[in-house]
Amino acid sequence: MKKIVLVVILTSASVSAHAYDSNKMITEWQINPQNVSSVISTKKSWMARVDAKFISLSNVGSNCSPGEVFGERVWVVDNQPIKFAGGCFEGMPTFAALSSAGQDFIYNEFATKNSVSIGDLKFSAKGFLSALKQSEINKKKAI
Repeated sequence: MKKIVLVVILTSASVSAHAYDSNKMITEWQINPQNVSSVISTKKSWMARVDAKFISLSNVGSNCSPGEVFGERVWVVDNQPIKFAGGCFEGMPTFAALSSAGQDFIYNEFATKNSVSIGDLKFSAKGFLSALKQSEINKKKAI
């Protein structure tokens, strides 16, 4: 039990080194308490998340059932059409680029731009690389 409490305290301390502020999630990337780098769209109903170089988009304003599949669709990302596929993840419709080229394109847009447009959604790119870097540091520090 003491070990579990210590892990929680240390995890909290390392996450707070890059303080999570849900109020800033529209203006810049944040690391949530689960150590996931994420940002909310300006419409507030969609969230972009990244783990390593894998970026997914979740409709946080909608619910779905486990196992539900949403099929393929094309969304334009900063003037580049990209194929996405979706399914239910953590109770939310979630989509990701089907190809590694699509994933790489989206990653590079977030890494090099101030904002990224995906369909009619707009996401801030501010703090993308620093949040991703801090998330990786937290993973390495985890015991």
